[in-house]
Amino acid sequence: MASGTVPTSFSSLKTWDSNLGFAKNVDFVRVSDLKSMKAAKKRVSIIRNSNPGQDIVELQPASPGSPLLVPRQKYCESLHKTVRRKTSTVMVGNVALGSEHPIRIQTMTTTDTKDIAGTVEQVMRIADKGADIVRITVQGKKEADACFEIKNTLVQKNYNIPLVADIHFASTYI
Repeated sequence: MASGTVPTSFSSLKTWDSNLGFAKNVDFVRVSDLKSMKAAKKRVSIIRNSNPGQDIVELQPASPGSPLLVPRQKYCESLHKTVRRKTSTVMVGNVALGSEHPIRIQTMTTTDTKDIAGTVEQVMRIADKGADIVRITVQGKKEADACFEIKNTLVQKNYNIPLVADIHFASTYI
């Protein structure tokens, strides 16, 4: 039986010869039992918190053959309640994504990007329906040049919706 003190986050827990090591000093719990067992051909360590009623944290190797053990991650916190993960804010044009910002709606045009007037009309209809971001396909240099005109036309018509180029790589343009 191993005994020691490790952070409750277990973010940097390592094991060498049944010794526990850690790098961060946060919210410690007393470990009263550390067991290793084989589960599905993987070595899994289970740490039991000495505080009664606390959860059991299952650890698994960070990668095959790694001595670094990390907590087994849940796919989601609850099947019955939506819980957003903590993320950073990212700006796409004037639209903020992630963090505490609402979920954003994006879609993609179906017009030929070289058809500037048709693409502008479609982007305006999309913006009027409430989308936050519009993606435009860019298969080559002609479509890339058309994007400049599309954006300028939209700005002249007071549409400031961010456009994202969905670029299709072709090695002939290198």
